[in-house]
Amino acid sequence: MRFSCYGYMGRLIALCICVCGLVTFSTPLSASSAISLTLGTYNGASPQYGGEYVGPYPGTLGSDGGPVFCLDANLTDGFSDTYGGIEESLGEVNQQDVEESAFLASLMMFDAQEDGIILTPSGSGGSLLLNQTASGYTTVSEFVNNVEGPISWAIWQLMGTLGGVSESTSVYNSAQPYVAQANAAYNKVLKNSSDPVVAAFDSSVMVFLPTGDSAGTQRFITADLDVALIDEAAPEPGTMVLFGAGVVLMILGYTRRLGRRPR
Repeated sequence: MRFSCYGYMGRLIALCICVCGLVTFSTPLSASSAISLTLGTYNGASPQYGGEYVGPYPGTLGSDGGPVFCLDANLTDGFSDTYGGIEESLGEVNQQDVEESAFLASLMMFDAQEDGIILTPSGSGGSLLLNQTASGYTTVSEFVNNVEGPISWAIWQLMGTLGGVSESTSVYNSAQPYVAQANAAYNKVLKNSSDPVVAAFDSSVMVFLPTGDSAGTQRFITADLDVALIDEAAPEPGTMVLFGAGVVLMILGYTRRLGRRPR
């Protein structure tokens, strides 16, 4: 049997190419990238609830100048300052508490749109402002007290970053319905990462994780309005009313049947 040097070399080259390909694709690739977060500034009209400034905050995450929400109430950052860290998508972080917090941030943006609250950025960098104005029947103050403030506190509850805040306070209790809604949304929809709507949401929301000299400061997420996700995860009020009416009718019917039973 003849031995072909050219055939041997060809097979060896092909084998090397395959091995290199396997090494390349078997090595986990991370989309994490070094990035900076620059918080904007607040003015006298900036929303406060329970003695805390509440989100959304003006901020620039990389090239994204949209509003951001804070995940850590027990840590501090300074307005108009810049922090170094990495940016990961919501799907890469893959934590239930962060997923639920991102849902509430999206819900806040959705409710603002529904209630006629307009969020208008102005300026740039550390001078970026996020002005809120009312164009509907809900005032900015009512929105902050009923939606924006409780949602910020609900996010901090979900993340476990409230520190020593008493659970008996009114602001803590006002956040409970949103905590429950976020839990329900996760169990119903958000945990299904294969759902196209959830997958799109997970890839569009970005999480800022401080590193280096900025380590120990607050984490932030971008506020992404996702109507498709809200529609899928949070039933419309009319749907809830119909569901509640159906439950009442079922209970009444069952009670009447019990009343007709022979004694």
